[in-house]
Amino acid sequence: MHGTPSPAPLRRRLEVTVRRDGDVTVVRATGELDLAASPRLGARLNDVIWRGTGDVVVELDVRMIDSTGLAVLLNALRRLDRAGRRLRIVSTQPSVLRALRLTRLSRELRVTDRVDDALAALAA
Repeated sequence: MHGTPSPAPLRRRLEVTVRRDGDVTVVRATGELDLAASPRLGARLNDVIWRGTGDVVVELDVRMIDSTGLAVLLNALRRLDRAGRRLRIVSTQPSVLRALRLTRLSRELRVTDRVDDALAALAA
């Protein structure tokens, strides 16, 4: 008896939340950061950059990141740098850390594994 094929697993939609921690804005992204989802993160970062005045922490709790996601982060870094503000990336996901290392973006994007560490680095 032939059964019905299993449905393809649903992709985890990218969810982006924003909160303030003192003078720092923390942007948390969960899901997958790919071509379809990168505009969502880019739009939230644009809003944070235009409306805010402090530094920014991006917490990437994403299973994967592609070149469009990396481009969003690099664009945010450059815009914040021009405004005299700083960006820190937080991630413990092996695929994200590997992508940052292979593209050598880990040299430009300062990465920590805890939000508290990123906040402390920005406060120093």
